[in-house]
Amino acid sequence: MRRLALLIGSPSDPKTPKAGNYLSGVKTDIENIYGFLTSSIGGGWTEKEIITFPFNPTFEQVSPSLSACENVDFAFVYFSGHGYTDINKNPRVIFNSDQAPEVKKHLATRAKRQITIIDACRSYPEFIGFAGVPLLEGINFPNPNPIKARAMYEEHISKIQTARVLLFATSEGNASMDYGYDYGGLFSSSLLHVVKDKISRENKPIFNVAEVFKTAQINTQKNEPNQRPEIYISDDRAINLPFAVKPDYKPQQLKTYKKFVRESLNEDIGKVILVSTGIVLAGILIGSLLNDNKN
Repeated sequence: MRRLALLIGSPSDPKTPKAGNYLSGVKTDIENIYGFLTSSIGGGWTEKEIITFPFNPTFEQVSPSLSACENVDFAFVYFSGHGYTDINKNPRVIFNSDQAPEVKKHLATRAKRQITIIDACRSYPEFIGFAGVPLLEGINFPNPNPIKARAMYEEHISKIQTARVLLFATSEGNASMDYGYDYGGLFSSSLLHVVKDKISRENKPIFNVAEVFKTAQINTQKNEPNQRPEIYISDDRAINLPFAVKPDYKPQQLKTYKKFVRESLNEDIGKVILVSTGIVLAGILIGSLLNDNKN
């Protein structure tokens, strides 16, 4: 299967006069997402399948790679940085301080199977963002059995012919919190923490994008009530795109009907024999007592 992941960070330049706009958590977001993708849990992506752009790229620098997504079987596009909603209510992200392509037109509709995550503000007009409130730490993922993980991941993807999922860190008109430095964006961190929790608690091979998003949405709003993440899907099948896999999943052994009946019968027969034996022994004991009384 041909894959391509694009990781785009646009925190603005800390050396410019608008250095207060700098989102220090973007660096952590990109590192966390890269670590997740290359882990077994994230599908065992290889370095050659992931393009991590230098911070604050121009749209022209990213555009060829976005076009390349049209020729792969599955694409994963991630953006962390500044964004806003324009006067026509179109969500946009900011490249290199002044370029702002539409998300749905230019980023989210490239591959026939694609997951796009936008961790950016959607305020009106452009919002400078928040940074520096400590909450969530950097996240590390284990890497057991990467070959098996890739196979599980791709097998599940191949079952869906066409599917596109777009995740926004916040709703139209609202900000997306960036917790800065070693913490990253609230929504991005929530997604990855949900994955780690589900992997450790639930015994299932695949965790689809919808179930991970739903829990991350709840957790995000618990921390920031005004930040409500949103999900957009191309159709009902899209929610089944895998977001994470559990390579050490061990299926429970289900008894066949015949085996169940046989074990039930054996158990019942055992009970009958036990009861019958008890009755016989009781009869012998009673008979013995009666004989003793006669004597």
